[in-house]
Amino acid sequence: MENGARPLVVAGFARGAGPWVVEHLLRGTAWSRVEALDGEPASAGALAVAHGGGGQGAAAPDASDVPALPDLPALAVLAVPSDEVAGYAARLAGVLPPGSGVVVVTAGSMASLAAVTAVEPSWQVCGLHMLFDIYRTGPQGQTCYVVERTNPLGQWVAALVERAGGVVKSGPAAVHDETMALVQALPHRMLTAFVDEVLRSDVHLEDELWAARTPLFEALLSLGVGVLDTRRENSLAAAQELPTTPAVRAGYDAALARFDAAADAHATADHLGVVRDALTGAAYDSLRRVGANAVAAVQAKRAELALHRRTGALIGLRTVTDAGSLRVGRVVGIEPNTVTLEELLVGPPGRAALLDGPGVRNARRLGVAGRVHRTTFALGHVTLLEPTALQAELDAWLGIIHRDVRLLVPESVSGLGVLAAVAQLPQVRDAAHVDDVVRVGQRSVVLRIGIRADRDLEATVESVRAYVAGVYRWPAGVALAHEAAGDAATGPTDAPAQARVHFLGPRGSFSEVAAGSVEQLVAARPRALVAEPSFDAVLAGVAAGGLGVLPVSSSASGLVWRAVEALLAAPPAADGGPTAGGMIDVAVRFDAYGRPGTFLEDLRGAVVLSHPQAIAQCGAFIRRWGLRPVPVSSTARGLEILADPGLAVVDGLADVPGVAGVLDGEPAVALGVQDRGANLGLVTLEREVDDLPGSITRFLVVGPAGTFGAAPGGARPTLRSVWVGSGLRAGALAATGTEARFDELLSDGEGRFLLVTSGPGPGGIAGTGLAAGGEPFAERARLLGEIPWSPRTPVVRPG
Repeated sequence: MENGARPLVVAGFARGAGPWVVEHLLRGTAWSRVEALDGEPASAGALAVAHGGGGQGAAAPDASDVPALPDLPALAVLAVPSDEVAGYAARLAGVLPPGSGVVVVTAGSMASLAAVTAVEPSWQVCGLHMLFDIYRTGPQGQTCYVVERTNPLGQWVAALVERAGGVVKSGPAAVHDETMALVQALPHRMLTAFVDEVLRSDVHLEDELWAARTPLFEALLSLGVGVLDTRRENSLAAAQELPTTPAVRAGYDAALARFDAAADAHATADHLGVVRDALTGAAYDSLRRVGANAVAAVQAKRAELALHRRTGALIGLRTVTDAGSLRVGRVVGIEPNTVTLEELLVGPPGRAALLDGPGVRNARRLGVAGRVHRTTFALGHVTLLEPTALQAELDAWLGIIHRDVRLLVPESVSGLGVLAAVAQLPQVRDAAHVDDVVRVGQRSVVLRIGIRADRDLEATVESVRAYVAGVYRWPAGVALAHEAAGDAATGPTDAPAQARVHFLGPRGSFSEVAAGSVEQLVAARPRALVAEPSFDAVLAGVAAGGLGVLPVSSSASGLVWRAVEALLAAPPAADGGPTAGGMIDVAVRFDAYGRPGTFLEDLRGAVVLSHPQAIAQCGAFIRRWGLRPVPVSSTARGLEILADPGLAVVDGLADVPGVAGVLDGEPAVALGVQDRGANLGLVTLEREVDDLPGSITRFLVVGPAGTFGAAPGGARPTLRSVWVGSGLRAGALAATGTEARFDELLSDGEGRFLLVTSGPGPGGIAGTGLAAGGEPFAERARLLGEIPWSPRTPVVRPG
């Protein structure tokens, strides 16, 4: 007969091992009909999935690799106690055709198989005995004893076990029963007697014995209690009633008598040596390790729980009665038999939250209600999840919160490329590309990222920004400094002139950001940063021997003409005037800051403090949150007032509408330069809140003549001459020559200009102010020096 559908009869389906056999071994087979002798009739599909889903720990195998059933007209599975096999076999006589197969699932094989054969000798019979706790695990890696494997039915059952991941041991029925008398009956008798004696003693179990237990006592008592499980009573009783068991019991009694005699004669050690000598050295060492591991395993769960209680780390538990449950929290108490968990996981799978740290606020964002509570579990009723397994479960249970993140990368990088880089980060879920736009050599990319509900949203966003900044690092030109300056002093006024970097104040401005990048650009030692009130003061600091940074152009507003005028008014390099050493591009990015413990959603309608220009550039953000603008002298001052509201009185703002509330401690927002609030004790509420992302301010780094050396490995295509001037003649740049070169000219309506070129410059001969053809280029033109330059894009940010 082909492996087509045929009848299946199951006894022991409503109780016993029947469900385990159906779920783990028979799933995927096809049956014409199914009859349950000890339950309601069921269709083949209903019987196959009645205990489905791999609930005992093993995934159901594919139906495509089911071994071919032998040529039998029908199959029966008797998964009942040994003393009931004969009765069920008699019932089979009326429903099972001659020549059918019968699989007997029981501990006593000789008597059970003989009882079935006596009913119908033509039936093909084999035995199946699972040598493990079927109520706790599936067949994966476990041993199943197939009795009488020599017939086709036994071979088929063995193939089913191996298909399900089990290990097959096979042998005749007599050998099986002799083996089980020693493997099962003897240990069960010993353990039951041990538990019986302990419970009958006058020493109280919980108050005295358990409190003073040794690892060996605990291991044996735990195993003994397992023997008493009501679900295994029938199979254990059957093992004690095997025909070979009495001989084993007698042998044990004799062994115990020998031990007692040795103890009475004070020769216990000698007796132990005699017993030990019966083992080979290899067997002794191997079994000794197994025993040590078994004892350690009993202690391992409690030891791990104690470690988690000490460290306060999160732990995940599953209960034996509900394998699909997940309990997550912190261990707050351990007793000999119980563990108390402060449960933090609330909500359904996929939308749950952890009521701990940032998860508390995220729970409100998800709309998840719940509270922290304590639950006590019996140690024997829970299993611990490994850390990796716990994280995998949290991935499935916790909700996801989405945030839009704006990232600045070089123009040549695609938005989808940034998405691919961010999507693989472990802290990111469900990343998607929202938008990107190119502005002045750089690309602003907006990604929507999912963040797991137990994470700090802002910290995760910042980690993504830091990662992208590292992956897409901008090129930076480096000039060597001819300096002998010592180490930087602790403050600007104490530092030697050569160790100072002067910038246009106040502190907290973009000029200070540029000044802080100087040491990267010129490969210098750390320097003191000095805020100056004017461009002239910055250049005076340069004349005294220091370095300076001057904003010379902006992608939003063009040429910074005041800087050009100051450079033209300064003495020439030969007389101590400034010479150029490099360019620094600073992204003009405004962040929103607040006091610790505040969040944007709590600040709707609050006061926002900042410079008028910053307020104008962040209009969309201000409108989105309904903020009330209060202009102050600078973005830095706005941050200072937010940190110390009393400064608003010093600045005469006490009577401005809304400021009185800030003085009284009401929430407020300040707009300022990126990464400038932490030193004032402020927190970043939202990054890059300006309306036009990607604006760049270019700063020229200057120093006294002789400060900067030749760029290492410099070549004409990567070095640029920097010129400033006034009175620019229309079309003059075209007249300076037609050779292939790089030119970037920026000018204003008054004729002031900044020229960066790889050519000879506006004078043909430096400083003449004449083009190559003799026509005047500009009324005034000054060469500030030669600096490294990025050959591809006009925007370069320090790495």
